[in-house]
Amino acid sequence: MTKHFAKWADKHKIPEDEIALALKEMQAFREFAKILLGFSRKEIELAIKNGVLIEVTL
Repeated sequence: MTKHFAKWADKHKIPEDEIALALKEMQAFREFAKILLGFSRKEIELAIKNGVLIEVTL
């Protein structure tokens, strides 16, 4: 766990089980990002078109 995250979680009194879940989700996101970085723009657009990925805009 990063020092920043640990300090934030302690300050906000986040329960240990929720911290563990958040860390797993962060790891899964990192792995997913690595996969996406390997795709070309065309491959990502095709995955969105086929419903494999969902485009999210903010």
